[in-house]
Amino acid sequence: MLLKKQHTMTRKLFPALLLVGSFAYAQIGVNTDSPNATLEVTGNPTDTAKFDGIIAPRISGDLLKTKNYTSSQTNALIYVTAPDSAPSGQTLEVTSPGYYYFDGNPSVNRWIKVISSADRKIRTISSGMVAADDYTLLVSGNIALPAASASNMGKVYNLINDTTGNVTISGTFRINGGNFSNYGLNNSDMGRAIVVQSTGSAWVLISRY
Repeated sequence: MLLKKQHTMTRKLFPALLLVGSFAYAQIGVNTDSPNATLEVTGNPTDTAKFDGIIAPRISGDLLKTKNYTSSQTNALIYVTAPDSAPSGQTLEVTSPGYYYFDGNPSVNRWIKVISSADRKIRTISSGMVAADDYTLLVSGNIALPAASASNMGKVYNLINDTTGNVTISGTFRINGGNFSNYGLNNSDMGRAIVVQSTGSAWVLISRY
């Protein structure tokens, strides 16, 4: 009796294991029987009652900050519903809602926003510190760049003198093999504007115009 019961169980389990194995090596299709990649999702463009798209996990910046991601989560994609109220560490650049991906490279180790042209914002600044999410700045007074560090490595700023005189940008600049504590923008051609990028320890000029 026991032998018969074991034989019956084996007959039931074997097909199930085969089925699991086939799924383990299969490509997955949603709304398609013949996916062309690891995962292929086919929409319903002619059906107005069905909304096409893929929704990434949604989370606020403050809650995201409580999680410690590693290189194993590199390229993770999320949608931030609200910015981090005190950006720092891995959420240093989580300053506005939108899609973000995680860069687990040890030299970066933070969330990076998926940027559109609308995110390349432009504003006028007359004093104080440049913000982490600034891009193009019309400079109408003496200002300061944030300290170049591993957390903002690769960050780019476009700085344009918006006065008829000279303005000074404070920060650690790397020019011709040396470090300088400030850089002046004049009101003439080829000196009115600069584009700088963080190396992680200094701001280097990548363009002057």
